Amino acid sequence: MLPVVLVGLLNANPDGDTYFEEVEHLVSSDPAFATRLLRYANSAASAPGRSIMKVHEALSRLGCTMAVNLILAASAAKVFVPRHAWAKELWVHALDVAALAKALCPLAPRSPKVDLEEAYVCGLLHDIGRFILYLEAPESLRQIDELEWGTPAELVFAEQQVCGFTHAELGGIAAQKWGLPASMSEVIRFHHEPPPASTPQPLARLIEVVRAADWIDVALMKRGGCRAMSDSAVRETLAKAAVLEGYNVDARFVQVVRGALDEADRLRQTLGL
Repeated sequence: MLPVVLVGLLNANPDGDTYFEEVEHLVSSDPAFATRLLRYANSAASAPGRSIMKVHEALSRLGCTMAVNLILAASAAKVFVPRHAWAKELWVHALDVAALAKALCPLAPRSPKVDLEEAYVCGLLHDIGRFILYLEAPESLRQIDELEWGTPAELVFAEQQVCGFTHAELGGIAAQKWGLPASMSEVIRFHHEPPPASTPQPLARLIEVVRAADWIDVALMKRGGCRAMSDSAVRETLAKAAVLEGYNVDARFVQVVRGALDEADRLRQTLGL
């Protein structure tokens, strides 16, 4: 089960006139959420001028969107706790894809443009099916990860061989049962394949961005990670990807990718992951 507050935050509309008040109410209703928010707002990373003790002030200091993203990541981490060192890679990947998806939005080649924060949250939760496998069938997940797969497509094939279903299918079902937004369920379900032809264009673009972010992170991780690669090696790796068709994979693109992965690394340190 996901915490009620977490589901409420995922369903809240960032463009609504009452978004700030809705977030404040949800966070204030759960002492654990309020405590986390105040801890972040008073941390050295937030450069506080004075200590604060109110949720309203914490949201104002951090910014509502940043605060929600921190709470979502921390809360999901509390639900899906990595009990083994190898399982921490699930969280490394989730935060990487969230940051990459957000960073890719302005660079996406097709219209309509994708909302940055929606892409971030969908990137964070895109692999929720793999987290469920870790909780319910860790040996199966480990067996899958020990197979020699190097791309998302090969991962899906390995899951079919071991489990008879994919983490995308499992995650999509779970998202529906949790009452998450329908668009989020669709992204989770189709982040390893092109969206159905009937998919509305804004949702199709969102799925494409998350798919691209997922592919980038897997491709770089399988080659030792972005930090271990030169700019030219990163560019050469990404330029071959069909999922990045239409993107201008130039030197600027490589720097955007590096910046997003650095941001994800800082967030992992903040969350203790």
